[in-house]
Amino acid sequence: MTLSRFAAALALGFVATGPALAGASLVIDASSGSVISSENATQAWRPASTTKMMTIYLALKAVREGRIGVETAIPVSKLAASQPRVKVYARAGQEITLDNALRIMMVKSANDIAYVVAEGVGGDVPTFVGMMNAEAQRLGMRDTYFANPNGWDHPDQQTSARDLAILAMALMHDFPQYSDYWNTSAVQLGKQVMQNTNGLVGRYPGIGGMKTGFTCASGFNVVATATRGGKTLIAVVLGSVSGVERTVKAAQLLDEGFGSWGGAGYTVASMSPSGT
Repeated sequence: MTLSRFAAALALGFVATGPALAGASLVIDASSGSVISSENATQAWRPASTTKMMTIYLALKAVREGRIGVETAIPVSKLAASQPRVKVYARAGQEITLDNALRIMMVKSANDIAYVVAEGVGGDVPTFVGMMNAEAQRLGMRDTYFANPNGWDHPDQQTSARDLAILAMALMHDFPQYSDYWNTSAVQLGKQVMQNTNGLVGRYPGIGGMKTGFTCASGFNVVATATRGGKTLIAVVLGSVSGVERTVKAAQLLDEGFGSWGGAGYTVASMSPSGT
C-alpha cells in the first residue's frame, strides 16, 4: 500500500462529528532535533497516556543502572489494581515481571500496569513521580509536569508537543536495544491478545512505534517515529477528535516530513517554553 493510500484508507472510516480541537503538532529529525514542521508545539497540553513514555524511560534507566532486572517479578499492590480503565485487571498480590509489564503497558496502555512499574522501580508512586519530574527537567522538558505514572487526567499534569518529541528522542537514543517495547503490534496475556493502540504500528511503512494517549481533556494524542531512506523522523499529534484522525494526521505529517528538503532552521531544544 502506498503512503497516500494508507492515509486515505484510514480516512474512509472517519466521519467528523464536530469542529476539530485547536490541537498541536510537531515533526523533527530524530538524529539532529531539527524542526521540520510545527503547530502550537509549545502549547501546554494534557499528556494522557503518552505519560507512559517517561514511565518506561525511568524503568529502562533503572535496568541499565542495575537497580532492577527485566525478569524481576513485581507484586501488584491494591493501589495498582484499583486504577481506572484502560487496564488488564491485574489482581492485588499477583506478580508480573518487569519485561511483561512494560510490554503490556506500551501496547495496551494499561493504567494498572503503569502503577506496577512505578512501584517496582521507585518503591512507591510519590517517589516515582518525583523521579519523573526530575528526569523531565534533566532532559529539558520545560513545559512538563507529571502527577502520576499512567497519564490519568490531573489538573496539574501537562506537557507539550515539543517536550514529548524530546522524550521520544531520549528513548530512541538512550535505549535503542529496547525499541521492541514501543513497536510491538500485539501482546498476549493468557488467552487474550491485545492489539497496539497505535494505528500506525504494523501498517505505516518504516514505522518505529512509540505511544498513544487519550482522555476527554486531552483529545487523542500520538507520538510516532518512522524511518525512510536512512532518515528517521518523530511526529507528535495532540488533540485529535478520534483515534483515526490522529493516525491519519501523523501519517500525513510523516509523509510531508520525508518529502521535505529542509527544516525550519532551528532545533526542538531551542524552542521557547510555553510559560504556562
